[in-house]
Amino acid sequence: MKKYHHVFDKHPLLVSTSILTIIIFLIYANSFPVGFHFDDLLSIVHNRNIQQWDSFLDMSFWANPNNRPLGYFSFALNYAIHGLNPAGYHLVNILIHLINALLAFKLTVLLLQFKKPEYSFRRLHTVALIAAVLFAMHPLQTMAVTYIVQRLTLMAAMFYLTGIYSYLKARLPGKEISARRRMFYFSITGLAFILGMMSKQIVISMPLMLLMAEWLIVQPAENKTPVWIRISAALTGIVVVVLLVTGLMPSETDKISRADYLMTQSVVLIEYIKLIFWPVHLNLDHFLPVQNSFFTTGVISGTLLILWMLASIFFLRKKGYALASFGIAWFLIALSVESTFIPISDVMFEHRLYLPLAGFITVAVIHLDLVWTIKRWALPVVLVIIMVFFGGRTIDRNSDWQDEFTLWNKSMKQYPENPRAVNNVGLALKKKGNISQALEYYNKALTLEPGMVEATFNRGIIYFELGDYRTALEAFNEVISKVPGKMDAIAFRALTYGHIGLYEESLADFNAYVAVDPTSPKIYMQRGIVHEMAGNFTEAIDDYTRSMKLDLSNTILLINRSRVYFRIGRLQEAYDDIIKAAEAGHQTDPRYVEDLKASLGITD
Repeated sequence: MKKYHHVFDKHPLLVSTSILTIIIFLIYANSFPVGFHFDDLLSIVHNRNIQQWDSFLDMSFWANPNNRPLGYFSFALNYAIHGLNPAGYHLVNILIHLINALLAFKLTVLLLQFKKPEYSFRRLHTVALIAAVLFAMHPLQTMAVTYIVQRLTLMAAMFYLTGIYSYLKARLPGKEISARRRMFYFSITGLAFILGMMSKQIVISMPLMLLMAEWLIVQPAENKTPVWIRISAALTGIVVVVLLVTGLMPSETDKISRADYLMTQSVVLIEYIKLIFWPVHLNLDHFLPVQNSFFTTGVISGTLLILWMLASIFFLRKKGYALASFGIAWFLIALSVESTFIPISDVMFEHRLYLPLAGFITVAVIHLDLVWTIKRWALPVVLVIIMVFFGGRTIDRNSDWQDEFTLWNKSMKQYPENPRAVNNVGLALKKKGNISQALEYYNKALTLEPGMVEATFNRGIIYFELGDYRTALEAFNEVISKVPGKMDAIAFRALTYGHIGLYEESLADFNAYVAVDPTSPKIYMQRGIVHEMAGNFTEAIDDYTRSMKLDLSNTILLINRSRVYFRIGRLQEAYDDIIKAAEAGHQTDPRYVEDLKASLGITD
């Protein structure tokens, strides 16, 4: 143990990195086989932007933070290296989580240097390591780390933590840092803000967090608050009010008013705090109702909690507990973008706690250390219990993500009235081949939410695959009437029209799809088949050719194109295609090949 202490005293960052690396890879080892779930499908699997790179060559794409360009660029790099093998994506997510844990370690050290200068070198770094370990191991983090698309949250947190750390480094007392070094750290903060905004918009709260860091950490508590901090805080409030009054404040959905969303978030806050201290009922899709009245137990309780937390920031600072004030401020500010005035259709998601936990756990560990100063032997015992609990829960939660049915079935069991969870259980059953059961769940989802677009669409696909094209067509028509731009429904309706012989309607839908997305090889292939069935042979050839150019691996279409060439008397092209198909490994009709040879006068 003395040898360990000696190494830790000389190389605390190296030892901490080693410990965090071992712990993180140990508890997230079972996440590598986890496939793509939920929003992963649209954002990665079916997102041709990350597969073709065209968007990333357009500077306007990078200039719009709503595109989250840096985050999606990282997915594009993953796709270029790993294709759709999820292990590579998980590796990147885990490495970013490791970096964030190390940033939490460094930030804790810095906070203690500001507010606890009496701490010994070893105690300071030990407390920081404990905070980083608990941040890394908390089961709530699984949704940000294991859910691949939430790399956007991981990256935003990485730049956020970097920005706060760099700012505090720049604000160290004058004798501890040169002016040149100070400017370097300020520039890192600015760069981190820009890169963070290119990852996820939650970073917009960083300037307010910097202001709180200046007020609570840098400025001595006994000093009067500088005028520039007061002015900055007032201007921040004015900007928020102006945005709200003028309607310029962004909104992800217009189905929830700002007032209702804010009231709902007061209830959500209570749920978040429960999960922080007792992370047992974790759920991919928490189904909390939108609150429409202030006069409910949940809203009043949540509002009082928020007011108490806000008052505590000022009270604790005044009493000399600036670190406690900063922990509360960090938690509220880090949540503010997604949990205040900007309505989001999904009112609660666990990954939104990833960044708030960094500050919350850091300050909690610092004060836990202070509480147990008298009986130091008790602290390791408590920490070991917490770490075993956290590690076990994290591993167990990652096992839920292994299987789509398990993941959504657990979600549905906790919230049986959640139509999205019920619908997605149906999807998981369909992938397992349980068609009749899947249809039952789609119908149940529609009972819970009549007219639910996704359940209607999924039910239409079931009927399509069962050959009940008329019923499938009704479902697709209903979906398109509600969401005219739902391209996958248009594509399926086009196929359905084709199967029932309504070729004009089918081609009209295919043309509408191509007008929006001219890069889908599958759509050209399907439209080519309909053209062939309708007797539009030239158009069929064109579509088969386009499809193969967009997807060079789809050589099976050589057989289709050969057949069309044969029907219009272009025998040489028909022969060339069928030979290429055979060379590509596809089974061909030997009699057809011999007939072509005979017609062309070809002898072996």
